[in-house]
Amino acid sequence: CLMTCAQLGLEPNTPLGHAYLIPRFSKGAYECTIILGYKGLLELARRSGTISTMDARVVFKGEELKVTAGTNGMRIEHVIDPFIERGGVTKGNAPQRIVGAYATIVTKDGATYTEFITVSQIEERRKRGASGGGTTTPWDTDYLAMARKSAVRALLMSGLVPLSAEVVEAIRNDEPETI
Repeated sequence: CLMTCAQLGLEPNTPLGHAYLIPRFSKGAYECTIILGYKGLLELARRSGTISTMDARVVFKGEELKVTAGTNGMRIEHVIDPFIERGGVTKGNAPQRIVGAYATIVTKDGATYTEFITVSQIEERRKRGASGGGTTTPWDTDYLAMARKSAVRALLMSGLVPLSAEVVEAIRNDEPETI
């Protein structure tokens, strides 16, 4: 896992949020696994040289949201309510607290790519992984960050955004719980 982090140039288990080394019980023993954070995915995408700006956000219930799609791609208008309590979102209460998450990338040539996923799509991704299997995962401790990562990953894997081979390989090797 440390070699993978070194190869990708991502710092594990730091406030940068690039990658996390997680112990997992498998075949009678604990082994180290790596989970890329959404900030790590964005950092890898940024290094591709084609990305100008990126953003990933969670939409809370009660906030204004307009999602449109057409020949110019998907557009999102999200009015953030600064008075909504953003803490305490867990896998147990997420469907009551959030609507979904989205990610947007603008390339240096001016093209904009956006992906929105609903809370039910986020939950589908969470349930495919180790979360709920008796092991504490980032879904248990950092639900909102994992929701943002799910939106980033959905955008990067949409096939629309130009990516480097490094980013594609990192996403393929990432934990299956956020596919």
